[in-house]
Amino acid sequence: MPALLDRRLVVVTGKGGTGKSTISAAVALAAARRGKKVLVCEVVAKERVADFFGRPPSGTQIRELVPNLYSIHVRPREAMR
Repeated sequence: MPALLDRRLVVVTGKGGTGKSTISAAVALAAARRGKKVLVCEVVAKERVADFFGRPPSGTQIRELVPNLYSIHVRPREAMR
C-alpha cells in the first residue's frame, strides 16, 4: 500500500454495496497514521465514513474525524450544479 499512499488523489468507485466506504476509510486511516493530511469526500446520498470513527456525520462542512483525517459530504444533486 505505500505506493498508493504516495498518490495525491485516490478515487474509490464501484457499484453500491461493494465496500467503497470501508476501503476509503481504511486507506484514509492508514495515510493519516503515516502523517499525511487526508480528506475523504463522499459524493453519495447517505454519508457513511464518519460513522466508522464513531463521529457524527460531517455534512457539508469539513470536519476532523481523527488526527490528520477529515471528511465532507457532497450531495450528488448539488455536485451536479
